[in-house]
Amino acid sequence: MLSQHEFAEEQRVKTLHALGVLDTPPEERFDRLTRLAAAALGAPIALVSLADSARQWFKSGVGLELAETPRAQSFCSHAIALDELLVVPDARLDERFIGHPLVAGAPFVRFYAGQPVYSVDGQPLGTLCILDQQPRRFGDADKRMLRDLAQLVQDELQRGLPPDAGLAAALATELAESRARVIDSDEHLRTIADNVPALIAYLDTGLRYRFANQRYQEWLGVRSAAMVGKTVLEAMGEAYFAPRRAALERCLAGHASALEFEEEHRGRRRVIGTTYLPHLRDGIVRGIYVLSTDATSAREYERQLHAAAHADQLTGLPNRRSYEERLVQAIARARRSAMPMALAYLDVDHFKQVNDSLGHAAGDAVLREFAQRLSATVRSTDTVARLAGDEFVVVLEQVGSARECGRIADKLLDALRADFTVNGKAHQVRASIGIAWSAHPEQAALGHAADAALDQAKRAGRDTASVLVAGALHS
Repeated sequence: MLSQHEFAEEQRVKTLHALGVLDTPPEERFDRLTRLAAAALGAPIALVSLADSARQWFKSGVGLELAETPRAQSFCSHAIALDELLVVPDARLDERFIGHPLVAGAPFVRFYAGQPVYSVDGQPLGTLCILDQQPRRFGDADKRMLRDLAQLVQDELQRGLPPDAGLAAALATELAESRARVIDSDEHLRTIADNVPALIAYLDTGLRYRFANQRYQEWLGVRSAAMVGKTVLEAMGEAYFAPRRAALERCLAGHASALEFEEEHRGRRRVIGTTYLPHLRDGIVRGIYVLSTDATSAREYERQLHAAAHADQLTGLPNRRSYEERLVQAIARARRSAMPMALAYLDVDHFKQVNDSLGHAAGDAVLREFAQRLSATVRSTDTVARLAGDEFVVVLEQVGSARECGRIADKLLDALRADFTVNGKAHQVRASIGIAWSAHPEQAALGHAADAALDQAKRAGRDTASVLVAGALHS
């Protein structure tokens, strides 16, 4: 005799089979919802998953090639058992999933959110779910979005044809209300599309807009109603269309394309990343799905990360890592152009005494002023960098002779000898400079010679400069 749970599961599976959806070909009505879920919630994987007795089968999917997985490996089974939205912020920290094959192996799932979808009589059939390879938070707005989209999936599933007598009445009701529900579903989808933080559009094969959401007006100043029926060129202009032409033509040939451009509207600049996806049916391109997201924050964050990794936090100058990269580039240019170059090492004389007598805050102020004077004295094509502490370096390109290095050193010393104002008082700050010059520069030889020249300047009493020819080591 079946337990209550076993009986409920048997009825649930019968209801699922009665819909006649399992193992059917892909359908655009489901595929557009998984694409929208992935875009709206910023997830690389979105699935319509149906829980059969021994497997979970994917009616639609974005970002995952599998058609089905064993039921025992199903995240969605847990959502169905809970009978409510299931969120797993980090699968590696969740005892239920830490050993899961899709967590330990490809696609290396870390995050999961799944909302059950139901039959007419309330049986949980499966889920609309999203997955990510990174752990993440899932706020209330995200949950509402997933529930709304799951309702649309549920509407589509409930258009199945269950022959079971117990569902006949419900089916009759569904058929009677189908027209109204289609209208409601389209309006629901339109509402979601208009409120997703992205540009969403559909183009036919003549590159005419057949749909565009309201974000186009907010981001680009073009009303969606004015776009529909017009080509991209007509609706957006030549300046917008021209750089996108090749990607659109590639999409019409059946290949997805991705582009990124900077756009400005009402004084606000956005970096907009656009993906063009071909709408394929029976192997023929029927149109183009357009999805554009605001990448401004991501690009700014990348810029900040790059700056933090390559800039000295105190002075704003390039740091050691950036200096080493620029030195390699300068040497390569010198070799291509057959032009000599030089490398200068600089130390603040007795900087420890500055810190000890004036304090570290004053010492920092001295280093910032020191950096500014160096930058103002050399050419904009030269690179001034701070290596560490009071150690600075200048990459000097196109320096014709060792004699010219001497003139550069004199200019630097003169610029640094002027009094530094610290806490409203004038203080003398001096520096030692070592410069290596080479007609055929090599990184190791330049560095060795500049270091030797700096030692020579310090031995000479500091507040002076020494110039050596790389490889020759004579002043």
